[in-house]
Amino acid sequence: MIPLIALVARPHPYLLEEARRRGWRLTLVSNYLPREISFQAALVEGMTETPVVEELVSHGVKIVRIGIVAHPEGEPYPAVIFDQISQGRLAAEHFRARSFRHVAYFGNEPWYLSQELFEGFENQAKKTNLECHLFRQQRIKVEAPEAHRERTRDNFLQWIKDLPKPVGLLTPSAIWAERMSFWIYQTGLRIPEDVAILSRSQRPDVCECCMPTVSEIDTNEEGRIHIACDLIQEFLNGGTPPVGPIQIPPLEVHVRESTRTLATSDPIAEKAIQFIWENYTMELSVDDIAKEVGVPKRSLQRVFKNEFNRGVSEEIRRKRIEEVAHLLESTALTLPDICIKTGIRSTSYLHRAFQATYEMTPSEYRNVHGV
Repeated sequence: MIPLIALVARPHPYLLEEARRRGWRLTLVSNYLPREISFQAALVEGMTETPVVEELVSHGVKIVRIGIVAHPEGEPYPAVIFDQISQGRLAAEHFRARSFRHVAYFGNEPWYLSQELFEGFENQAKKTNLECHLFRQQRIKVEAPEAHRERTRDNFLQWIKDLPKPVGLLTPSAIWAERMSFWIYQTGLRIPEDVAILSRSQRPDVCECCMPTVSEIDTNEEGRIHIACDLIQEFLNGGTPPVGPIQIPPLEVHVRESTRTLATSDPIAEKAIQFIWENYTMELSVDDIAKEVGVPKRSLQRVFKNEFNRGVSEEIRRKRIEEVAHLLESTALTLPDICIKTGIRSTSYLHRAFQATYEMTPSEYRNVHGV
């Protein structure tokens, strides 16, 4: 008999794929429960105190919940949620690796579903000596939606203008990242040079369509759904999975234009970085770059050490390997072709340098992250 699974959730493509692979039949149940159907289990997104879920439980249907945060009163059912603390830590590390000294977070008041994200971000920032700034916008109950958006925009822009620059900004969603990119663009501030934007997101489609494209934290939605389906399978096999929550850590940051920068307020460093990033596919030496920016080689090296805690040659290598990863993710180019496009001399050097950076071979990286 084909297992019938009630779906009180979005029919996510990952979920549909899991159901096909496991031989399940999914039925979308939103506002009512078809009495002629006997479900073996149900996957519920969000909280479980709804009439549909209560009716499913009354019929003996086993419940597995997927959510963003843990149930505030304790989980009554097996549950799989995101590890938002780890998401926040990853965001702070992303900005630290790009030499930011100031980071910022946009949040609502009340917090809704993102307080742990900020706490992980703030705590990791403090551990690595980054100054963390917080903006929270309070909703007024009698305020019309349009008035709220305008007030949020005005308050946010005043806040972002007053922050030390450059600053790395974390937003809780792709929709907010898209909105803030537009607002910041209108002020004349540069993205990512003045404000670099990183989104916690389950919407890569939105991030790809922003101007500029927005870097995002990969929350591992596929992993969350896979674990939830494993719990349902355990019910179907007659077992009793543990009551949750099981926390799913993020995978990585997908780097796009909005954080493709190194933070510096030093004009020499900024000019040198711009030259490196525009010419990394060519043969470059420290002498070439020092001549381009008009300073002695030793002075340029000292500036890089002070600003980025690494040398000029290290930055050239770092940029090339970062671009290798981007091409492995987004294209089917062969390694020799990637070498040509990134200015790397040989595939053997690419292998060694890439594995030292990402702790996996280029082919392993493409298998995990490629298109």
